[in-house]
Amino acid sequence: MKCKLLIVLALSAAGSAVLANPSQRQPPGCDITTLRQHGEKAQLIVFGSLVKANAGTTVALQVEGVLKGEQLLAGRKSLPMPAAGDIEIDPKKTPRYVVFCDVKKGEIEGSLGIPIENADILKYLSGALALNDHDGAAMLKFFFNWLDHPDPNIASDAFLEFPYADYQDVKKAAQTFPADRIAQWLQDSDTPWWQYRTFSFLLGHCGQPQHAAVIRKVLDDPRLYHSPHLDGVLNGYTLLAPEQGWAFTRAILANPIGRAHNAASGGVGTAVLADLQPEYSWRRRSALVSVKFLHKHWPDLVDRKKLIEGVGRALDQCDADEAIDVLRQLKAVDYLDKVLALMDQPRCNYPIARRAIMGFAVTFQDHPKAAAFIEARRQLDPGWVQHVENLVKEEAKGK
Repeated sequence: MKCKLLIVLALSAAGSAVLANPSQRQPPGCDITTLRQHGEKAQLIVFGSLVKANAGTTVALQVEGVLKGEQLLAGRKSLPMPAAGDIEIDPKKTPRYVVFCDVKKGEIEGSLGIPIENADILKYLSGALALNDHDGAAMLKFFFNWLDHPDPNIASDAFLEFPYADYQDVKKAAQTFPADRIAQWLQDSDTPWWQYRTFSFLLGHCGQPQHAAVIRKVLDDPRLYHSPHLDGVLNGYTLLAPEQGWAFTRAILANPIGRAHNAASGGVGTAVLADLQPEYSWRRRSALVSVKFLHKHWPDLVDRKKLIEGVGRALDQCDADEAIDVLRQLKAVDYLDKVLALMDQPRCNYPIARRAIMGFAVTFQDHPKAAAFIEARRQLDPGWVQHVENLVKEEAKGK
């Protein structure tokens, strides 16, 4: 088998070539594949030291070990790395890498190189590759134990396994986690603010009522005011203190910034933020996402009528479309008149809002007022009404 090791390169801030690292400390929502996922796709994973070869004209990886696909090496102890030629090699400190490879047309091609800054990454990768992907809860327990590792590349990669995991796996695993350890992370000033969402959510499943105060303090962090990562914090708070958590969420739904925050917190807040009234608030959207979570997974925690009343308060905001959609999912037929009346409101004269209103009507099409509304709009634009009807039907099939 021929060997053609082409490592994916990225440019550092200084413009020099470096091996790409998928575990940079950045918030979820970025298009990131974890090392475990890279490992599942790779046919060969090796690690070793970068050395100069061919009288210093090229770079090669001196193979020290194999994590996957040893038979593909066919006994080779060195692999050429043409794409790593610009990396400076200090003879006093030989750089070491883990390299993920594929085999294409009989040639070994490197797809990703990870610098070994801490030898534990080999243990971490070996353990991750050995996990049974049919036991999601067990996988999360493994990654939890690496969340506070001193190597940020390892800790960040382990963290990225949580935001997109199946909720039932998270719930099962989180109930076994040490609450005081998570509470300590939330109180550590070195914890990135975007990790509050996941840590608060986990604490909500394993903590005691006294841990609610830790999450409540997180909610005062100004960096979360315009963040899409607030829903997990709200959920964690409500799981530990249902009455206080829902009161806080409900206040956001009516007035997502400043004054509503003060009303729910007894005056705690930031004066400057109290005067801001943004056109659209991630804070309110997070509250709506929290409502959907509570309704779907914890229906007995907050009464459905309270959820509906809280979401109904958001209909008075300029971005009412998401509130309408949540009310539809909650089957809040009592809001039919108010929602249909929004179609003639200038603040709802944008495509997403109009579609949400029609979707609400379609959901309750057996109601005489909804049926009349749909028929009137069908006369004006039959194609559009049919489109919304199809969307509602497809959504129902997917549930």
